Amino acid sequence: MRNLLYNAQNGDSDATIILVEKFKPLIKKYATQLNYYCAETDLVIALLELISSIDINKFKDGCDGEIVNYIYITLRNKKIDLYRKSKLHAIEEIHIEPETFTHMQTNGSLNITSPMDWTSILNGLSEK
Repeated sequence: MRNLLYNAQNGDSDATIILVEKFKPLIKKYATQLNYYCAETDLVIALLELISSIDINKFKDGCDGEIVNYIYITLRNKKIDLYRKSKLHAIEEIHIEPETFTHMQTNGSLNITSPMDWTSILNGLSEK
């Protein structure tokens, strides 16, 4: 693993491809969990950036498990970041026209048209 990383950092495209293929099952798993278009591509890009920036000297000689674990944790953290970003983009504002809103009460219905009525109703809502 150490040699593959070293070779990939020095421009060996075959070593880079081998590393990407080695982590492809994990990337596919995370992309499925993210469930948005191009999630797999985003994770592959994150892996390529990690490969180029990882400091091999931080790891013990001959300890591939430590390197694999580091890459695994980094990809998991990237998945979490991508999930948060995708959810932020999914939040949309809801616009309600006051003329069309009707609040039902037990004794009938009440048409709410003034901004004061809207404010009191919206302030009464829970965070959820």
